[in-house]
Amino acid sequence: EGEGALAAGSEAALTSSSMETSMRQGEPGLLGTLLESAYDRFGGWLFGRSVRDLLADHFEQPPGGLPVVEEPIGVAEHPNLQLAIDDFTARAGWSSRLIGLTSSGLFGFEPITLTGIVNGSGLGGVRAGPVSYRRVALDDDRAVSCIQQGLFLVSGGGGKVALLVSRPLSIAGEGDLRIEVMAPDRGAAEQVLADIRAAAARRNVYRGKIISLEMTRSREVNVRFH
Repeated sequence: EGEGALAAGSEAALTSSSMETSMRQGEPGLLGTLLESAYDRFGGWLFGRSVRDLLADHFEQPPGGLPVVEEPIGVAEHPNLQLAIDDFTARAGWSSRLIGLTSSGLFGFEPITLTGIVNGSGLGGVRAGPVSYRRVALDDDRAVSCIQQGLFLVSGGGGKVALLVSRPLSIAGEGDLRIEVMAPDRGAAEQVLADIRAAAARRNVYRGKIISLEMTRSREVNVRFH
């Protein structure tokens, strides 16, 4: 029994020594192999990858030189925007990945933008995290879960685009919605915004409905159906 314990201890010491030697020599070793296996299995999301790196992987080039076109969206249009994005990302022959965003910006008041992601704003930059949603009530007990902050990496039609939806905080509360599009050229980005605007008009949840608008203490507009 003593010899078995001694052998096991020697084996453990040898394994530990091998791991340390491998790490010193820049080889993966057992720990590195386990980490690589987990990374491959979970696609890197477990480790909060830099979103700038994800953009570079998506476009297969550094994103710093790619144009960004943005457009403000009224808060009342949030459900229409969500339905439009759902249509856009579900088109035949297209594929998309939705990524949540986290940042160490100043108390959450520093908005997350595509330009900021590329430039590495915030301590440690913007990293992948959970997607933030807001449930918006409609009529007849219907509701739409709308993305508050998320990045779509979209491929299809022979091209690739990145679509960012965000709603930054302000001192008075939550600010206006913003949609930003990054593409290999400005014309492609502008076309994506035009397609989303057209889809939002087509999917308008207010068409044919009787509604009223209410201003909250935080100066946020709520829409009520009647």
